[in-house]
Order: sequence, then C-alpha cells, then structure tokens
Amino acid sequence: MRNISPSSCDPTGVRAPRAFRPALLLLLVGGAAFAACSPDTAGTAGEGSGGNTSVTGGSAGQTGGSSGAGGGGITVVITSPDASADVPQSTCGNAVLDGTEQCDDGNTENGDGCSKICQIESNYDCQKAGQPCKNLAVCGNGVVTSDEACDDSNTQSGDGCSADCKTVESGWQCRVPAKPCTPKCGDSILSGSEACDDGDTKSGDGCSAVCKIEVGWKCDSNPSICSKTTCGDGNKEGAEGCDDGNTMPFDGCSEDCQIEPDCSTGVCKSTCGDGIVLNEDCDDGNAANGDGCSKDCKVESGWTCKQPDLGDKMMVPAIFRDFKMHHPAEFEPDDNVGCSSGKCVGMVKDTLDGDGKPVFTGITDQGVDVASPDTFKEWYRTTADVNHPNASKLALWRIASGAYVNRYGANGEQWKTGVDGNPLFFPVDNDPFSSGELAAAQVPGFYDPSISYDLDTNGNQRMHNFSFTSEVRYWFKYDSTKNYQLDFVGDDDFWVFINRTLAVDLGGLHSATPGSVTLDAATAAKLGTMQSGNVYEVAVFHAERHTTASSFKLTLSGFNAATTVCTPMCGDGVAVADEECDNGKDNSDTAYGGCTTTCKWGPFCGDGIVNGTEECDIGKNNGMQYGEGGCTFGCTKAHFCGDGHVDTDRGEECDLGSQNGKTLDRNGSPSADASALIYCTTVCKIPPGVVY
Repeated sequence: MRNISPSSCDPTGVRAPRAFRPALLLLLVGGAAFAACSPDTAGTAGEGSGGNTSVTGGSAGQTGGSSGAGGGGITVVITSPDASADVPQSTCGNAVLDGTEQCDDGNTENGDGCSKICQIESNYDCQKAGQPCKNLAVCGNGVVTSDEACDDSNTQSGDGCSADCKTVESGWQCRVPAKPCTPKCGDSILSGSEACDDGDTKSGDGCSAVCKIEVGWKCDSNPSICSKTTCGDGNKEGAEGCDDGNTMPFDGCSEDCQIEPDCSTGVCKSTCGDGIVLNEDCDDGNAANGDGCSKDCKVESGWTCKQPDLGDKMMVPAIFRDFKMHHPAEFEPDDNVGCSSGKCVGMVKDTLDGDGKPVFTGITDQGVDVASPDTFKEWYRTTADVNHPNASKLALWRIASGAYVNRYGANGEQWKTGVDGNPLFFPVDNDPFSSGELAAAQVPGFYDPSISYDLDTNGNQRMHNFSFTSEVRYWFKYDSTKNYQLDFVGDDDFWVFINRTLAVDLGGLHSATPGSVTLDAATAAKLGTMQSGNVYEVAVFHAERHTTASSFKLTLSGFNAATTVCTPMCGDGVAVADEECDNGKDNSDTAYGGCTTTCKWGPFCGDGIVNGTEECDIGKNNGMQYGEGGCTFGCTKAHFCGDGHVDTDRGEECDLGSQNGKTLDRNGSPSADASALIYCTTVCKIPPGVVY
C-alpha cells in the first residue's frame, strides 16, 4: 500500500492549482474502503506515521495515522457533509471488524481469504475477526466450493469423485456433498458394483433396471452389449450357473443352464447356485457376485436375503419324450386291454436305479403290456430313433388351500369352474418326431361323465399326438414338523418316488385314476429314513400309451423350493442396487441434503429446487454457468464481476457490485460531479490514480 500526497490525489496525476487541490477522503461503499479526492476547503494534507494517511476534519499532520494493531492498514476518519457527525471508522488490517468490512484477519494481504480491502474472497469462510479465514476449497472436507465438481469427504480416486475433487468420474453421480458417490445405472458406463450398464434402466434386455445381468443373457464391453446366451453350447457365460453341452434337465445342469442338486445317493447334495438353501446363507440360483448373494452363497453387505413365498405359480422342470406307435410295442399295444383292478401294482421296483430311473420287475399281468426290461429302460432314457426328448417346465398354479396344481389353460385357466388338472394333456403335439400319428382325443369320465370328444369351435375333432412319457422332478428341504401332500390323476402309468423310494404305484394301462400320498413323519420313516433339514427329490414318472384319452393332474402341497430373493437393505448404511443412498440410522424423509427412509435422495443441492440454505439451484446446470444467473455446484450464486465479492483468484482487484464502472460521489452514490470518480471498473480493476 503506497502513501498518498496531495500532488498524487489528482487522478490524472497532474498537480492541481491550490484552490482546487483535493483532500483525501475514505468512502465506504459495498463493504470496501477506498481513497477519493474532494475539494480542499480545510487545509493541506500531510503524511501520518506508519506509512498511512490520516485526515481529521480536513487538517493535516495528525498523529492518529498509525497503522493500528494490524499494521499496514489505512486509518482515515471521514467528515460528514454537515461536519456534525463522523461516519464509522474502518481500519482494514487491525483485526477488528468495523465499518462495513466483511472480514478483518489482521493483515491486508490477498489470497488468505480476507482481501487487502477486507472483503471475503471466494471459497473462504471468515467467521471471526482477527482469526485466519477457513479455506473451504479443500478437497476432502465435504464442502463443494466453486472450484470443485464434487467432494465426498475423501481424497481417493475410483469412488466417483476424483482425488482432487475437480471431476465426477465417469459412470458415477455425486449429488450430495459429503455423501458417497453412487454408480449411475443407465449411463452406458460400467462402474462401482454394476455387473452391466447398457445405457438404460429397463429390465428384459439382458441388463436389469438395477444393472445386474439377467438369467439367459451375457453382457460384455463397456458400455455393455448384452446378448442371449446359448444354453447347451458347452460355454458357461453370463448368468449361466453351468453349461454341460445340452439343454436337458436332470443331469446336474438344467435346461436353462442352472445348477441342479445331486441326488444320486438319496440325500441331495446342494451346491451354491442351485437355488436351494442348505448350509448356506442364501442361494439365488446363480453363482455370481453383486446381486446380494455372492458366488459363495454369502449375503453381501447392504442386502437382505430370504426365501419368499412361491407366489401364484411355480415351475417344475420336466422332460416329455415322444415315441412312435408300436416302437416299442408297449406304445399303443394291439390288445389295448387295461388293468382289471384299474391299476397294475408291482410293475417297478421299490427303488430307482443308479441313473435315477424306475426298473421294470418283469411281471406279465393283464394290462401291463411291456415287451421286456430293455424296452422299459427306453421309456425314461433318451434313445436315438426310439424317442425324442422335449425339455420343458410344468406350470403349477396356487389354489385356495395353498397347494399348487397344473391346469388346462396356458395362463392357469381351469377346464371348467372348480376343476383342476388337465383332461387333455398333450405336451408333444408339436414334436415332428412322430408326425402323422395323430388321433382324436376323448375327455375321460373322470372329467366328463359323458366321455365327450375334444372339439374345436367349428365342432370338429382336434387331433393330438399320443405315445409319450413324462419325467418330472422336484427338490425340497424336508422339515419333519410339516406334512407334505401329493394328489394326482394319471393315465396311463403313474409312479412317484421320494428319496429314490417308491411312494405311489399306479402302473399299467388304465383310464384316468386318482391317487394321493401324505408325507409325514411316519411315511418319511418308510422312505429311506428321511432326516429333517436335508434336501430330497420328488420324481414323477408317467406314460401315455393309448390313443383314447390323456389326462394328468399333479398337486403339491407344503413343498416350497423358492430360490432366495435378495433386496437392498435400506438403513444399513450401504447403498447397493437401485439405492441412491443409505445413511443408516440417519435416514430421514425431511432432512435437507439427507437420504430418505426409502434410500432415495431427499432435498439436495442439484435437485432444481431452492431449499435449505441454498442461494440458488438450477439442477443439472449447477456449475455449468458462471456469471450473473449462474449457480455453483454448492448451490451458491455463481461469483462474477459485479456481484460485490472480490474474486482475487479470478483476477479481480475490486468489486463494488452495481457501482462498478460508475462515477461515484463521496457517499458512494452515482454522480456526474467533476469530483466524482470511478473506483472500480466494469471488469473489476482498480483505475489508475485510485488507491485502496
């Protein structure tokens, strides 16, 4: 700060005649103290001590011109126009907040938060006079300042906010200062815990609404390009739990390439990824991380996993094998004579063989009509030129009792009101293996006492493909405190094995015949000594060997094998999946800048609504526009030349707000008087001849 003499007070730098020589005044405008010249009517100006100028009452040579406690500041007492009262004294640099100073940190240096004219500099907080100002532009302090794009309270890269807080990293959103950034699902950038990101938040296209790979898909590249996997090609990829080179179930890998339990020894061995929770924290039917249940079947942080109710429908895996008539001979036998008692007991052994298939005993009673044990082996084994397998799933629909049963319609429609099961069960009608072998089908007396035919809307008989077998398997975790019920109707042969042991024997050629079995503690003791907590298999074998009628009904009650469903656990402090945030116990529906009880951001800087302590909020445009009308990332009005704040870090030397570029009188009001001066230009520079 330089000294001022009467000869230099003339802003032109030319000494004025004595009659018009100005005297030094200090005007206080917009919080700034600045030197000015006015007509000298009281005497000449002199230099005070301390290198500062002091003028009192227009006379010179006063000793009160010392720098004060802070040193190096300007001390000037201004005489009011009527000379009857003094305006407040402002001594910038004396560590006392006086006059209209915005701050006073005890010095007159720029760059420390309080400028040389005692205006607060950008990104500083000066709360107490005489104390250093606090620099808010410190990356990692949780405050987003005008020179930062984000601040997540740390200085680490890779978590959404760069180490210097200058950049929001690709694929992330950092919407609330001091809060963790979260992956931005749907922006085409793979980040954080995302398993995929295909540029949208729609499910059904391979990458789900929460950026997880969906079953039956694989997603590669960044952004993710998703395509359907080819189950059965021998390449395990995407959400496949296995791929053994075929699409047939019951060989350890299902028709949609998910792991199946191994029940070859009776008690099933449950593997992580098979959808059965046994000695595991969870099992969601795959061996992948990032969806709540890890590849090791451990519940991942931020999630809660449970085995839900099955819902309105359950899908049971099945194989339907199409045979040609008379190949082998037991399919459409020539005599076509059924079992005299309605069922032929004893056709199969009490236990399954090593392949999990029923074994023919060799009996030849009327209605059995099996050529040999070797031809019987082909019933439930895929055999070239003998049968053709069709992998499928049998839909069972929930009824009022809570049990699940198959029905006539594809969408669960009953044959007629109150009648479950399917009186026209023809799952291989579209298999070309035995094309041309179609026949009309009767509705059996069990469903229609009149034994009507299946007719189309024109009254014509529909033709169906007979001669097929059904193999259905189902796994469940046994609980000895519960009762399990199986009700069924079948024609022709129908057997049920539980724990590889025969539980229902309804073999031979016969019309639709009902049966049932209750699995309780007493029954379980007869089925290979079942123990509570173990997983067991229900295997159902059926054959349709006549060209008269085909009906099938399977009702399961008490069996619940739903896979684990994992959902984000809002309130645990970990944001996952579609959670935008999770502040744990601090979640609140009303707190500004906080996280709601549904783990979505509540009011925050950047939501486009001015709330809380915000000065402005223009949503996504925050931080994009500097100057008048702009708004910073921290929702404060963007600084610009003319806002009344001296932004020395942007080259401003002064800023008197709306008074920039105007000639001002001694009171700081616009004036055309010859003594009026421009004290700060429109580009926030101090004009020559004006000294602060």
